[in-house]
Amino acid sequence: MIRKLVQLQQLRRNLTLSAPELRALQERKLRAVVEHAYANVPYYRDRFDSTGIRPGDIRSLDDLRHLPITSKADLRAAGRDAVLARGQDPKALVAAQTSGSTGEPFTVYMSRAEFGLRKMAQRRALLVNGWRPRDRMTALGPYRSSSYTLHQRLGLYRLHRIPLHLPVDRQIAELRASAPTILLTYPSVLTAVLERAGGRLADLCRPRMLVTGAECFDAALAERCFDGLPALKHVNVYGSVETGRIAWQCQAQTGLHVSADTLILEIRPLEGAILDPEMALGETVITMLNSRSMPLIRYRLGDLARLLATPCSCGLHFPLMSAPVGRASDVIRLPSGRAVSPLALSTGIRTFPGIQRFQIVQRARDHLQIDLMAPGGLSEPDRLALARLLQTRLGEPVRLNLRLVDRFETSGIKTRDFLPEPSPVEAAPAAPPGNDNG
Repeated sequence: MIRKLVQLQQLRRNLTLSAPELRALQERKLRAVVEHAYANVPYYRDRFDSTGIRPGDIRSLDDLRHLPITSKADLRAAGRDAVLARGQDPKALVAAQTSGSTGEPFTVYMSRAEFGLRKMAQRRALLVNGWRPRDRMTALGPYRSSSYTLHQRLGLYRLHRIPLHLPVDRQIAELRASAPTILLTYPSVLTAVLERAGGRLADLCRPRMLVTGAECFDAALAERCFDGLPALKHVNVYGSVETGRIAWQCQAQTGLHVSADTLILEIRPLEGAILDPEMALGETVITMLNSRSMPLIRYRLGDLARLLATPCSCGLHFPLMSAPVGRASDVIRLPSGRAVSPLALSTGIRTFPGIQRFQIVQRARDHLQIDLMAPGGLSEPDRLALARLLQTRLGEPVRLNLRLVDRFETSGIKTRDFLPEPSPVEAAPAAPPGNDNG
């Protein structure tokens, strides 16, 4: 308990650092984690040796680009013994497994101290946004067992978890009974609950703060949440199982502040995909600064985002990023071999009235299925206009199948806007180009 309080206090003090002080902290931690990884982690020693890099070559953030990128597939292929630091007993570590929503589940390991620091970084983001000791917080999402701590027994910073394996009706009942003042959840999970309940968030509970992440908080969900709760504060956060909290909105809500004292975020240009140059999107690459049990150095997380140059009015010097808008691996491959971001289509779909949710499914290089949830239906003129818009944005003939649906295919616990073809699209048989709007 004392250690956690000390960690939290230090994390909160870091928020007062100037930009030069923050950079100096990052570079000091970077040098330490690189030296540790080279000396104690076989995977990184082999990677660095293969590129002729020694720990002494990495002295500043600018030197980071000389280190090789690491992917989930690289770490999985190397095996657990190669990616854990020498002397670590996996049974004594905290294991966290990804949901596998974008592929095979992957497990990361951390010591209990590292896990505790991760939790304190998550709590800091809530404190910045006004988390109060007497708040009742409910987490509607993946279940993680936990015991009641001393402060929770005293009625401070209470947390109630509603696991997703419960039937939706049970989730609704628990949400009503917990009466949270702060609600943490995924947008798709909350959408499913509200659609089943047939109403607004205000009809189930009346939180003053709604914290969401991992997915797009769209206009249809926002309407259900803010109707009847005009003072509701929505906070967007960004994180992953592998890294913990990466970035979070402050009360100014200009963008998401990168947790620069715990990690280094790089936005690397996305090769081969056609994106709007003004969006300056790239894929996220993360270096964890406090991980020693299983270091992650230049780990390709692969979300699409961009850095924001405008300083935040809140006064924090932690850099700003946009909310992620998809996965770098989620690109539409066309018959010509070109790659197009699904954003080119999704931004167009969102402009059409009456469409609450959608999902783009690539069936083959020349065939896209667009599933649309439009409770009021979609007129034939609107259907044809949408098909023409999407075809124009694709830039070459592709068969489009626009379907009205009541539900979506899901992967793991998340609903994804784009589902790539699960089998190699190169093997898909060719079909005559054209539009199928039936």
